[in-house]
Amino acid sequence: MNVLLVNSLYYPNVIGGAERSTQILAEGLAAAGIRTTVVCTSDKNAINTVNGLTVHYLKVPNLYWVKDARSAPALLKPIWHALDTDNPFTPSRLEPVLKVEKPDIVHTANLSGFSPALWKAAKTADIPIVHTIRDMYLGCVRSAMFRNGKGCVSQCPSCKLYSVVRKRLSGLVTGVTGVSEYVLRWHLEHGYFEKAAVKQCIYNPVVTNGHGPSDRPKDGHLTFGFVGEISPHKGVELLLRAFRSLKHENARLKIYGRPFDDTYEKRLRDKYNDPRIEFAGFAKPKEIFASIDLNVLPSLCHEAFPRAVVEGYSYGVPAIVSSQGGIPEAVLENETGTVFDPGRPGDLSERMIRYLDHPELVGQMRSNCIQRAQKYAAEKIVRQYIDVYERVLK
Repeated sequence: MNVLLVNSLYYPNVIGGAERSTQILAEGLAAAGIRTTVVCTSDKNAINTVNGLTVHYLKVPNLYWVKDARSAPALLKPIWHALDTDNPFTPSRLEPVLKVEKPDIVHTANLSGFSPALWKAAKTADIPIVHTIRDMYLGCVRSAMFRNGKGCVSQCPSCKLYSVVRKRLSGLVTGVTGVSEYVLRWHLEHGYFEKAAVKQCIYNPVVTNGHGPSDRPKDGHLTFGFVGEISPHKGVELLLRAFRSLKHENARLKIYGRPFDDTYEKRLRDKYNDPRIEFAGFAKPKEIFASIDLNVLPSLCHEAFPRAVVEGYSYGVPAIVSSQGGIPEAVLENETGTVFDPGRPGDLSERMIRYLDHPELVGQMRSNCIQRAQKYAAEKIVRQYIDVYERVLK
């Protein structure tokens, strides 16, 4: 079997979990004997080899490269998104790759920068398409359904307008998977992928081999951690506000991640100046999860899958997570952590206080977390995707 795996970005252009998940899947497929080639956007055309896989980096005409979106002038963004709805330049960029690689399956994931027009090239070449829904891109201009400081209850008028063409083009897809039941169900209920013969939830893969409980120093503190992009939609300020309300002297909070905006991070540092809080910057997972007792994901947007939570599980770190989107699907209540409602004032701080008052709960959950992590082991997820490919080809 020959699979062409398409994602907006790929190594070394990594922004978040989608790129890491795509790379784990690509390398896992190759290890399972599936011939795998990767296609992604770039600021220039190139072909490279990454860990033994051929990667086609394609420059798709638009006003700016998707990786540079945050620094792009605000006036250009509506035009960029309009073109990205059905980019007429995309099919001609992909067609030469299809002729060279001759895939049996075109498997797409994040399409920002390509646009759903990419599916037209595969359809013209009579190649079955499998699409993995990783976020809300097809139904939301911002891909997160987050606006004015809170998660959207429904699509706003502008997002509905942008999504008309994307919804129509989703009819070209042969099989669709979602990285959570929530994100798959949302798209199906809103009329996407009506012609797909296969519709299935497959969670994101996580490398778990060799991981075990991290040995936290016996310093008498209970350390909460945030892992991810420091941005408004991730709910960082909600966590800082909840933590600062705690009166426990043994509580600590470490914020790990890169800021989406240096000014935003500086404002948070100044506003929540507390000796118990540390902005620790970027670090490797092993270092992060060896330094925290509880992993807090306070997201305000409809995240499809809580990758950082599952990574924490593989090190035996339980989680306190927001009830938004597909996040709660990863948590077994009172076994691997707990879920709070970000719309209920004081709910997060109440959950944190419970662990501060009963720190033994953390130790009791460690083995459950490690066991839960195996559900997302890369080899198991790869096998599920191979099954989908086989069903689609039949």
